[in-house]
Amino acid sequence: MDTTSFKLAGDPQPLVLVPTYINEQGPFDFILDTGASTSLITPTLAEKLGIACQDEREALVAGGKIALGLGEVNYFSVGQAKINNLLVGIVDLTDVCQAINAEVMGGIGYNFLQNFDLILNYQKQTLHLTSPIEPSALSTLNLTPNQIKFRLAHPQRPLIVVSTMVNNTGPYQFALDTGASGTVISIDIAEILSLENKAMETVSTGGGYQLSMPITEISSLSVGSTEVENLTVVVADFFAMLSKVAGIKLHGILGFNYLKNFIVKVDYLNEVLTLEPI
Repeated sequence: MDTTSFKLAGDPQPLVLVPTYINEQGPFDFILDTGASTSLITPTLAEKLGIACQDEREALVAGGKIALGLGEVNYFSVGQAKINNLLVGIVDLTDVCQAINAEVMGGIGYNFLQNFDLILNYQKQTLHLTSPIEPSALSTLNLTPNQIKFRLAHPQRPLIVVSTMVNNTGPYQFALDTGASGTVISIDIAEILSLENKAMETVSTGGGYQLSMPITEISSLSVGSTEVENLTVVVADFFAMLSKVAGIKLHGILGFNYLKNFIVKVDYLNEVLTLEPI
């Protein structure tokens, strides 16, 4: 199995930075971002590698609307995992670089990751990307307790969506986002559970935004049989907008401070998430 070592940048709630090669040049540090539909590169890297902006469109992210340039790279590779002729968004990530005090040159999104099985080990700081196994007869009847069926929210916004319990209530629909430095819940959940805001905190997102929002604490958050207790979460007001874009009612985001407790395995082909406690 091909192994790529990554680093965590931006304590106390960091982002996963993976060495990535573009057009056989690099490595460049890219954010591993399961919450992004398209892989990203910065304008600086695009200019350095001679990648032209072929089109521009408006994109909607957690922070609002942004102008997104579109280009194509001949080769996009992480370790032995490689895709030819990949569409990339060209976007400024200066704010993220400043927030985590690291040089970030892009993001690894769904249009690359969908071609592989992903295994993310936060403790060992390793990433495995392997060729997917053909679709199997996996069902809710033969999954292990640590395996959870997920669904992709929408072809244009392919977030990994899983049923999640908060303080033993729910289920709520949460998106798994390795590009989020913290776990986020909607205002609706905070009101239902009568959670009190404790302070303000800035959360980094792989799409290039820093969001300052109130934080609170929940007694438990569980996905399938996996549970984390006494978890600090951000309370956000953008879920109505995100739900509209995703085509599904979303109530939260599973970010770093939840995911770090597990070896995270994503089988895109069979739509199965495995969370193995570390």
